[in-house]
Amino acid sequence: MYLARLKKHNGKLNCVVTMLDDLALAQAKKADAELAAGHDRGPLHGIPWGAKDIISVKNYRTTWGSGAYKDQVFDYDASIVEMLTDAGAVCLAKLSTGELAGGDRWWGGRTNNPWKLDEGASGSSAGPGSATAAGCVPFAIGTETGGSILSPSARCGVTGLRPTFGRVSRYGAMALSWTQDRLGPMCRSVEDCAVVMSVIAKPDGRDLSVSDIPFNWDATLDWRKLRVGYLAQAFGDGDRLPSWKQNDQATLAQLRRMGVDLVPLNVPDFDIELTMLNVEAAVYFDELLRSGRDKLMTDKSRADRFRVSRMIPAVDYLQSQRLRSMMMTQLAAATAGVDVYLAPSTNGNPRLPEGATAPIPAPPPNYSQQHSQMANLACYPGLALPNGFAETGAPTSVLFMAQPFGEAKLLALAKAYQDATGFQLKQPPEFAVG
Repeated sequence: MYLARLKKHNGKLNCVVTMLDDLALAQAKKADAELAAGHDRGPLHGIPWGAKDIISVKNYRTTWGSGAYKDQVFDYDASIVEMLTDAGAVCLAKLSTGELAGGDRWWGGRTNNPWKLDEGASGSSAGPGSATAAGCVPFAIGTETGGSILSPSARCGVTGLRPTFGRVSRYGAMALSWTQDRLGPMCRSVEDCAVVMSVIAKPDGRDLSVSDIPFNWDATLDWRKLRVGYLAQAFGDGDRLPSWKQNDQATLAQLRRMGVDLVPLNVPDFDIELTMLNVEAAVYFDELLRSGRDKLMTDKSRADRFRVSRMIPAVDYLQSQRLRSMMMTQLAAATAGVDVYLAPSTNGNPRLPEGATAPIPAPPPNYSQQHSQMANLACYPGLALPNGFAETGAPTSVLFMAQPFGEAKLLALAKAYQDATGFQLKQPPEFAVG
């Protein structure tokens, strides 16, 4: 069914880089035989999934979304692929990534949003977001450095979890920033994310950043006892789109009706440059620039940014790391009094209208963008989930956040919200499964 849906709908979505029919059929046949023999590997046994195309699947192309790497093949599986295979999951396809994990355009074109095909799926986990929303895969694995799971999840109306840094092994995945990259599930529901996390959140002995802290998902956890906050300033951003703002307020109202006492949080005003990300990306793609193969890239301006980053002084880089540590301390103090907190999706407050130049006067302070950058640099987990629809018919989204390694509580509250609202059950009309 899912292989057929991918092939049927990919012409409109452009979410597949490489179909893995032979691998998928072999894995499915093995799963059927094991289950028939009474060998049940768990809830993912026989469940199809898709891998973002910066994740290595042995002996298949891993193109990183770039013309410079179109024929790249690795002779090993990423750790996350091994873990899901051991759990009996069936890998159907390599799904599109924005070029070198940026945006929703890759060497094969733009990946589209199933809710609004004239719009990109956002990125860089564009294929996972698009394919999951369209019902072409039950779940996918995306990656995030600065919004690449949360943004396409919001755009495509799926539930996407950016785990704590150090939760999931990155072995076998392209690096963009060694101190920020994360892999996580993009699913239809919160509970699906929890099931996938229970398989992939463990050390592998290869990525030494992974902590041996158990992911203790408890579906019976009493979310009513959780301390819950919200970023009042961010929800009040003056440039938020009206439909997003309305649905955000409806989300807060729904939680209050459920008996949640929402505490307003004051997050420090801390502006920090992304110097470390730019430098780390320039290091990883140093060979690309030196070899001249960047001429094969779809977006050559991205290569230009890597070049400029080579000129950042070591002093500036180290100062940015010091500032990052200071910011993390302040953010931890600001969120210490809650288990979970809500923040608006940055998709709801674009800085400029489509096609516009810088407005005059300048837009009001955008606390959503500022907090998103801080939480990402501080390694916080975040969960994007649909919370309604805009006047265009496209989904809107909200963020549930927590301090590092707080995923279990975050997911418990988010599941209660989803159970009460049901937005995750809606499907793009053109791709609805009967």
